[in-house]
Amino acid sequence: MPRGSTNALQVRVCHLSFREPYLYGAADDFNPYSFTEASKDAVPSFLMDRRIRKVVQLLETQWRNGIRVSDLAAQVGLGTSRLEHLFKSEAQVSIRAYILERRLIEAAAMLSGTEERISAISYSVGFRDPSNFNHAFKKRFGVSPRDYRANISSASDQAKADRTN
Repeated sequence: MPRGSTNALQVRVCHLSFREPYLYGAADDFNPYSFTEASKDAVPSFLMDRRIRKVVQLLETQWRNGIRVSDLAAQVGLGTSRLEHLFKSEAQVSIRAYILERRLIEAAAMLSGTEERISAISYSVGFRDPSNFNHAFKKRFGVSPRDYRANISSASDQAKADRTN
């Protein structure tokens, strides 16, 4: 995927997630607006194929697990290839890219909101190898997870200093 298409991917992922707000009852910490403000222009859910709605629901409840496309396809009564085609036509992104984006967004939130070790965060968002996580994170955000946390921390410290002055 071209580097400049990251924002487009965020919008697409958010559009899928925002279309079904009831999916987040179990995941109250997920805010579809955290992807981008453009999500306010999301297409209504009734325009989405019912099978894709079901896949999005399954992905949002199981994204941390090692979910396989073949398992998703079986749950909605489609072949793997057909599901991938339908999902891509609805979301403009593959299922694998959707899951990866969801994991990386969650990891970024955890990096900025906790002091948990980076390797623990990588495992908790579904990566099996911290080096793969580091590579994917750097590709997505342009900095390593350690630098991302440091930048967030220094920005937070600067904001606190500005408020006290």
